[in-house]
Amino acid sequence: MKRSFTLFNLAILVLLFSSPGHAQNEANIWYFGTNAGMDFNGGNPVPLTNGQLNTFEGCATIADASTGQLLFYTDGSTVYNRNHMLMTNGNGLLGSFSSTQSSIIVPHPGQTNLFYIIAADDVAGPNGVTYSIVDMNQSGGFGAVTATKNVSLLGVGTEKLTTACHGNGTDYWVITHGWNSSDFYAWQVGLTGLNPTPVISTSGSFHGTSSFNTLGELEVSPDASRIALCTWYGTINEVFDFNNNTGVVSNAISLTATGEDYGCAFSPDGSKVYYVSCCASPNNVVQYDLNAGTPAQVNASRTVISSTTLARGHAQIGPDGRVYIARYLQADIAVIDNPNAAGAACNYTEIGFNLGGRISQLGLPNMVSCLIIIFDLEFITFHGERQDQGAIDLYWEAVEERQQGEYVVERSPDGAYFYPIGEVPFRGKGEVVAARTYTDADPLPGSNYYRIRFVNANGENSVSEVLEIQPEQDLHASITVSPNPVPDQLQLQIAIPETSTGNWEVELIAADGKLVRHLSLGSLAPGRFQRQFDVRRLSPGYYYLRVRNGQATAVQSLVKQ
Repeated sequence: MKRSFTLFNLAILVLLFSSPGHAQNEANIWYFGTNAGMDFNGGNPVPLTNGQLNTFEGCATIADASTGQLLFYTDGSTVYNRNHMLMTNGNGLLGSFSSTQSSIIVPHPGQTNLFYIIAADDVAGPNGVTYSIVDMNQSGGFGAVTATKNVSLLGVGTEKLTTACHGNGTDYWVITHGWNSSDFYAWQVGLTGLNPTPVISTSGSFHGTSSFNTLGELEVSPDASRIALCTWYGTINEVFDFNNNTGVVSNAISLTATGEDYGCAFSPDGSKVYYVSCCASPNNVVQYDLNAGTPAQVNASRTVISSTTLARGHAQIGPDGRVYIARYLQADIAVIDNPNAAGAACNYTEIGFNLGGRISQLGLPNMVSCLIIIFDLEFITFHGERQDQGAIDLYWEAVEERQQGEYVVERSPDGAYFYPIGEVPFRGKGEVVAARTYTDADPLPGSNYYRIRFVNANGENSVSEVLEIQPEQDLHASITVSPNPVPDQLQLQIAIPETSTGNWEVELIAADGKLVRHLSLGSLAPGRFQRQFDVRRLSPGYYYLRVRNGQATAVQSLVKQ
């Protein structure tokens, strides 16, 4: 017999997945550097030459979630609409074109016309971190910066500014690092707006001493489980765990710095992190394998991918799953074609993408990391069962397209940081619903949290919701179901303990979570209870038989022939 428990209530064993809360075309248009731009809407990028930005470093762009067409862009101080004109009330923002991450644009959850522009001053300047709101319904649909403008979030900060998707699938986190401190600040943006009270985490190195230590990129992995940063001049390269449910940053890993490291980026699958040094020879692009093991083993995985005298800057994942790297005052930017691959197999190309006559400086658009990778596999169901021997069986169904890839089964002890425990390969045969299974033979004690990550041949990711398998509990009943699979008649036996009180309930649940049949047994005397059910009218398939007595629950999986 197998016992099954699920998220929160030990009851429904199927989680249904609709489209994620965050659409994924917002990152399809980029404007940066000296009038440079890129359009990813066709899959492979093409250069854009109509941009108005002339920014030394930071910038941000946002496109329509459905169409991928430009909405507006900014260098942190000036905002341009989709006609490349100054947006109404769009000047005088308190970011700086000379801040590493001068700005980032965050959609307002639940209000498709509203966006937050978060801005950061340069070199620990007095404007710190501020926010302004854009309403796209104003100015005839071309948008305007509202009266909510230059609202202070942090008095003095660094040039580090990033965002992450919240674990609830709807909200966002806005994240920065404090100045003269080891503190991270994370503000939640939800349905009611931006909460001005941050979650403050103290972790990792002290950022202070020289104002040049404010420079350098801060990035969140696409699955929002990790954060990476570097400080130009400060020789600090670090990776942290990030809990996108609580906003807490923890577990710093210090990595060897080349010197004057400026940019950093995760691979789409989160297994690698890249650091880019800027303005002192040699200027390196370095890869670390975050799955190497201990912090010492991660450090030992350090691989120099490229070394040159040319200054390079911001690193950014593109919607095509590649990592792009700014090359200072050049007409081309560098590209890492396969950033999930180890070492030279990542395929770094120095002159990787031509900007069509425009010029790169040090910055690329600052993006919400989880909105970048556009591939989205549709998970239909995801549930799990705990076997008598303690192993946990996982089952899921997904709409598989005609492509190759693999499912990576990931586990967590607390639902914060997930790590891979196994792989399930597949070869898609078209728009079909395919069922997949995996057994965790040695689960953790206590609760186990699981999610399924799909990675296709291009390195693009899609991640399921999180399933919690709770620890076994002392139930008031043990149940026996026979035969299983069942053709016509199902026999249920319940061992009723002496301590039994209250009414007993039996429920038959279909695989999609729909209640098929309910029977109230009333109060049962201690001993063995036996009941037979006629199931001839049930459609063949997968079901669950759930027995309840008060708060205690026992569940048995069932196959109808």
